[in-house]
Amino acid sequence: MFWREVKYWLRHEPDQTIGLASGAVAIVLAVLADAGFTLINWILTAIAATLMLLLAGNVRDRLSKRSGQTVFATDEIPYARLREHISRHAVRQVVFLQYSGQACANVIEAVLRKPGTHAIVYLQDERTAAKIGSKFQADRITNSINNLRVWNRKYCQSELTVYKCAAPMTVRAVMIDDRLLCMGPYTYEPEKGLGKHPDDTVEISGNDICTMIAAKGTENFEALNTTFAMLVRKYQNAAEQVLL
Repeated sequence: MFWREVKYWLRHEPDQTIGLASGAVAIVLAVLADAGFTLINWILTAIAATLMLLLAGNVRDRLSKRSGQTVFATDEIPYARLREHISRHAVRQVVFLQYSGQACANVIEAVLRKPGTHAIVYLQDERTAAKIGSKFQADRITNSINNLRVWNRKYCQSELTVYKCAAPMTVRAVMIDDRLLCMGPYTYEPEKGLGKHPDDTVEISGNDICTMIAAKGTENFEALNTTFAMLVRKYQNAAEQVLL
């Protein structure tokens, strides 16, 4: 048990491991300095500077983790961060996994507004939504595809590719240039339809469900990207491209 804990600590706290090792070396060198070895003072100064830098970096990272929220109750703040990133940085390609695409329509349009970008959008097949019991979502998907066709003509300096997926989609995601990833689940809830869709028996929820956002280089990104890459690979093999 003790050794497993030590290995976990060494793996996940490398900066503190280096700091402790440097401290141990400093103690040994201090003893050698007392014994009359030369150049020890210079080495001790270098180690002290290294320790100070490590400590500053550790404090900075911990403060960043405390203030840099990555999990949210809804997709409102994460999607706002995506739009801000798109507006401030050069963007080449953005991949969307969405049920109808309406909740993130302003993110898709933000991508298409930038000349030279490529938006790849995977949507649920409206026939699947209707079979599951949500004519409401089927209509939303149809409306989204119509809007995407309009945007494809309007923003002709960018590229748009749209696919429909027959398998029920359970994850929504947006990946920007393989460096910023936003993901969250969909829930399928038994619900009696209302308004124009009284015969619906299922409600699919996404925008009011927990949503995560992570940047490349973090453990969260690597964990989410494993699932994202798997889903894109499978959707690509089975999806039907929409003619725009």
